[in-house]
Amino acid sequence: MMNILAIHRTLQLVVRHGVQLELGMNAVERIESYTTQIPQEEAHPPLDGPSVEQQVAQSNWPTHGSIVFDQFQLSYRPGLPNVLQNLTVSIQGGEKIGICGRTGSGKSTLALALFRMIESSSGTLLIDGLNVRHMNLQTLRSRISIVPQVPTLFEGTLRYNIDPYQKKDDAFIWACLQKTQLKQVATDLGDGLNALVEEGGTNWSVGQRQLICLARALCSGSQILILDECSASVDTETDVLLQEMIRQEFKHSTVLTIAHRLDTIMHCDQILVMEQGRCAEYDPPQVLLGNEESLFYQMFKNSKTE
Repeated sequence: MMNILAIHRTLQLVVRHGVQLELGMNAVERIESYTTQIPQEEAHPPLDGPSVEQQVAQSNWPTHGSIVFDQFQLSYRPGLPNVLQNLTVSIQGGEKIGICGRTGSGKSTLALALFRMIESSSGTLLIDGLNVRHMNLQTLRSRISIVPQVPTLFEGTLRYNIDPYQKKDDAFIWACLQKTQLKQVATDLGDGLNALVEEGGTNWSVGQRQLICLARALCSGSQILILDECSASVDTETDVLLQEMIRQEFKHSTVLTIAHRLDTIMHCDQILVMEQGRCAEYDPPQVLLGNEESLFYQMFKNSKTE
């Protein structure tokens, strides 16, 4: 009887270790898929565009922040329909652009196109007159800032998450925290800029993570800033203060604001209304609101009645 009971316990351990091994092998399968099966990004520019990369490396590009989409088309993979279809939009340097549209209209995809997270199917995308298709990915992505809808933080300190390249001094970082309403929070923690940030920022609230991402963008001082629902997890009062801060601190930069709350983009110079991957409307908000037949007017009217 004792041997039978011992075998029963041994079998339980064997099954448990077998299940743990199977779960652990999923990580091995994913690594194999990422390294051998999924096509790698093209880090270096094509051979037909070395002069563009040289111009970028030798300058403080982008200096104006102008963006031009010319017959731009993009799909998530070959064989699928285009998510952005013949998009033609010209954005002047320093303009504040509000981007809105229904779910699935291509708003966030437009931001991904700027970072070349997805390669275009056809057409061109120019930033300050240079084709981003001919640029090194690291160079391109380091010159544009984004505050994503889902905030991303890295394990380390608060200082590392705001200034990962260690280019700014403490006084500048504290100023960024002050402008994003985080200075008092960092002070109360006791460690200041050395406050712990766990992997993914799990020890910070979602609203605080978005503010840290905004402080990171403020610290980088990029000429082009993309705000993808950056204030979705903060209260209305804080949202108003942040919008005012963005207008002051990035008054000379090109700011693309992707928003579902239309009130946050009413101050923009131009409103880009996306519909099925196309530019449906592109005019100042006063012009669109003055036209009762416009999509923007209908969206604004519906937002007030909900």
